[in-house]
Amino acid sequence: MSLRVAEQEYWRDRLARLYEERKAQIRAEHPGVEGECLEKANEVIKGELGIENDLRAIEQMDEDLAALKKARDTAQKELYERVTGEDVPTSTWQIEKKLKDHIDGLVKAKARTLMREHPIGQELAHLSDEANSAMDAVMLASSAEPIQKLLANISQQVGVTLSDGERLAIGQGSTDG
Repeated sequence: MSLRVAEQEYWRDRLARLYEERKAQIRAEHPGVEGECLEKANEVIKGELGIENDLRAIEQMDEDLAALKKARDTAQKELYERVTGEDVPTSTWQIEKKLKDHIDGLVKAKARTLMREHPIGQELAHLSDEANSAMDAVMLASSAEPIQKLLANISQQVGVTLSDGERLAIGQGSTDG
C-alpha cells in the first residue's frame, strides 16, 4: 500500500524533529559556539573589507547628529505624510539599509563557513545535511517500510527515544513489557 501525502508529511515532520532535538542537545552542550563563530565572522569580514574605522566613524557621526536628526525627521515625516499620505523613507535610509543588509549577508556567510570549520559546527551541519536527505527520502517513499527503517536508524543515530506509538509503527513493539 502506498503512502498518502499526509503520512509522508507526518513522517517528514517527525524525522525533522528528531534531528532538531539532537541539534538542540549539541547547542545546549556547547552554548557559545554559534555566537562565537558569528562574532568572529563579523570581525573577519569587517577586517577583510577594511571598514572597521569607517564604521566607527559613521557610528560617531550618527551619535553626533541624533539630536538634530530627530527634529528634522519629525518635520520631514509630517511633510511626507501630508504630501503623499504615507511614510516614505529617505534615500539615505535606503542606502544605509542596503549596505547593512549586504554586510550582514557577508557576515552570515562567513559564520556558516566558520561553523563548518568548527567541530561542533561540523556536527550540526552534518545533521542538517542528513535531515535534508531524510526528508527527501520520506517524500520519495512509496510505502511505509523504508520510512520505518529510516526512523529506526535515525533514532539510534541521534540518540532519541521513540514513543511507544512510533516503536509500534516501525515494528519494534512497545516498551511496556
